[in-house]
Amino acid sequence: MMKPSKNSLKRCKSTGLTLIEVIVSVTLIATLLVSFLAIHRQHIRQIKLADKKSKAISLADQLLGSWFANDLPLPNDANGLFDDSEYSWSCQSTPLVTPNQNWRAQRLIFQVNHVSESRPLLVLELMSDQLILPTVQE
Repeated sequence: MMKPSKNSLKRCKSTGLTLIEVIVSVTLIATLLVSFLAIHRQHIRQIKLADKKSKAISLADQLLGSWFANDLPLPNDANGLFDDSEYSWSCQSTPLVTPNQNWRAQRLIFQVNHVSESRPLLVLELMSDQLILPTVQE
């Protein structure tokens, strides 16, 4: 039987990967995969929150639009549910003191909340004012 030459042994060793190289490459691929999955999960969460905020804006626009279109008085302290029971609204109104007594102002804070969120999805602060004309006696 022939003995393999030294040159053929060197060639075989140089063509394969060492265990260290395999471990490093597997670790690198695993790290990249875990990072990608974490980023993907965060991206999905942000998309869902953006969808909820978009719907909250649409619901608030419809409700406030109906109040202003029908000249309804702004509620002082009120809350309620939208048709979609996952969203609720609250409204807090406070009168503002103006230096000029000819103006009456009101500050309205309107919030839209979602059942699954701890913070409001939408907060609107509105100011309404009304000029009080002096009465003229004849």
